[in-house]
Amino acid sequence: MGDTGIGLLERCVVLRERCGGDERVVVLERRAAVLLVYYGTRGEQTSEAFGSAWRVSCVRLGEEREAGLVCALHGESSAGLADAIRSYFSQSDTELSDLLDLMDGAGIPYAYACADEGGIVCREEAGAIAS
Repeated sequence: MGDTGIGLLERCVVLRERCGGDERVVVLERRAAVLLVYYGTRGEQTSEAFGSAWRVSCVRLGEEREAGLVCALHGESSAGLADAIRSYFSQSDTELSDLLDLMDGAGIPYAYACADEGGIVCREEAGAIAS
């Protein structure tokens, strides 16, 4: 298993931010050979952008792609995945769509799902991992 920087824990909150009445949370989870990055938002900005008071998205990728993701996020570094994701999302105005664009540009296959008050949307990528 790769090093996510979360030790023996299966799940950790890597970032929690509040700005005014808005909140975003980024969570990293490992399930068997799968890594999950959850990105949740709620508040006025979420409502204005998506027409929903809350939104939770999930990116799923195989753990064998962990090193490639760390490299795409943090360059040639010894940072663990949790530190790389925390650093990436700590940048001003960085959203989940930026991570998806980065992964697309780096050729890192992933599956994506999103849920909000309007329902659930899923996108499986070619070569994506089965649940």
